[in-house]
Amino acid sequence: MSKQLVLISFLAVFLFPFRGMDLQAQKLKTPEGTEYEILRHNDGSRKAVTGDFMLMFVNYAVKRSDKDSIIFNSIANGEGGKMLIQITESTYKGDITEALGQLSEGDSARIAVRADSFFIKSVQTPQLPPFVKSNEMLYFNVGVAELLSEAELQQKIQNEQAKQKAEMLTLKEKELEQLKAYFVSKGLQVSPDENGLFIARQSEGSGEMPVNGKKVQVHYTGTLLDGTKFDSSVDRGTPFSFVLGAGQVIKGWDLGIAKLKPGEKAILGLPSDLAYGARAMGPIPANSPLIFEVQLISYE
Repeated sequence: MSKQLVLISFLAVFLFPFRGMDLQAQKLKTPEGTEYEILRHNDGSRKAVTGDFMLMFVNYAVKRSDKDSIIFNSIANGEGGKMLIQITESTYKGDITEALGQLSEGDSARIAVRADSFFIKSVQTPQLPPFVKSNEMLYFNVGVAELLSEAELQQKIQNEQAKQKAEMLTLKEKELEQLKAYFVSKGLQVSPDENGLFIARQSEGSGEMPVNGKKVQVHYTGTLLDGTKFDSSVDRGTPFSFVLGAGQVIKGWDLGIAKLKPGEKAILGLPSDLAYGARAMGPIPANSPLIFEVQLISYE
């Protein structure tokens, strides 16, 4: 795991529900001279040691006489707005990691670091951002959410992966029941294949089914389970073309169109993991099973 700060894009303002005792800001210096202030301290909590991984909320800004210029904010990114760093030995005078190593779980602090040192030495960018001067100070607002050893971090990752896998399995089972009920409501008895894809054939085609790499021409109308139409090549009067199996379309299309003969019409039912998954796409909400009435026109 990298020992450098893991930078994540920012969207919102710094916010953290700290626990512990409120203190007036204590202005302190590390042995190497990094200036920091303890804004709130959580008595008796676990203190950072070299090698620990720190999950924290953080923003930083250039402080100027007219106004502060926010450069980065983690609150809407990563794990619930937290970013992950590893506490390492400081590599230069004024290194932010030395100040972070003075903190405990639940603490909040403000740390001052020279811009040129941080960007070039810590982040290892080739040059400073154009809006930052080398002699300016960056002021970091930090909230320590959790401290973890490497073993604890790996266990946390494994637990989270297992939780996500279980949640996805539960969601898919629910969506398969919803799709099955949809087809029953249309008087169609259809079972999903091993991928969870439903295919209700409406009219026969002729010839061979297309294989991956073939360019297919398809007419389609897509709806949500409640019948809301979100797209239709039929309405536009122009078939849609794509290369089968090349990942140019959602997975359910690559799987479903490959099972049709030229001229054949069918209704495809896709659980969300074969469609857009947890992404919302315009009128399609996140985690939406989809219905497509499709016809394979031809392929080449």
